Amino acid sequence: TGMDMIRHHKESFGLGIANRDYGANFYSNGAHLSGVLRHPGKLTIEAVNRLKASWRQTYSGTNNAGSAAILEEGMEFQRLGLDPGTAQFLETGRKTIADVSRIFGVPQFLLEDLDRATFNNIEQLTLLFVRHTILPWCERIRNEFNRKIFATSERGRYKIRFVLSSLLQGDTQSRGEYYSKLFNI
Repeated sequence: TGMDMIRHHKESFGLGIANRDYGANFYSNGAHLSGVLRHPGKLTIEAVNRLKASWRQTYSGTNNAGSAAILEEGMEFQRLGLDPGTAQFLETGRKTIADVSRIFGVPQFLLEDLDRATFNNIEQLTLLFVRHTILPWCERIRNEFNRKIFATSERGRYKIRFVLSSLLQGDTQSRGEYYSKLFNI
C-alpha cells in the first residue's frame, strides 16, 4: 500500500490552484489590483452602493483595462496589494509545473513547459521518462497481473508482457549512426 500522492503533496497542488485562481481574478478585474477610494467626507450607504456599482461597471474587466478613472469631490484612489510581477506570479506557475513534474516523474516538456526544451534534449528526456517512469510502472502492473490473473498451474505457460521497444529507440542521431554502421558491415 503506497502513499496517496495527492494528499502527501497537497500544499504544492494547493499553491498551483491558488496561483491559477489569483491569475483568473487578476485578469477578470481588468489586470489591476484592488484598491480603495478615499472620500474626504462621509458617504451615505446609497452613495457607497451607487459608487461601487458605477466603479465596477466602468473600470473592472479586461475590456476596461487601462481606462482613466475620473474621481470627483476630492476622492483619491489608493492601490492595495502587490502587482503580479512583484508577487512573482509567473515564477510561481513555473515552480508548480516543476513540482508536479518531480512528484509524478513526468518531464516538464510533457506538461507543456518548453522554456528550456530543444529537439535533442526532448528525445533524451523522453527516453529517460520511458526508462525511469513508464518501465517501473509496467513492471509493477505486469507482476500484479501475472500474480492475480493466472492460476498457479498456468503461471509457467502464460505471462503478461508490455512491448515498449519502439519507445526505447535511441535518438535520431544515434539511430542514424547505428544504421550507417550496420549498412557498412
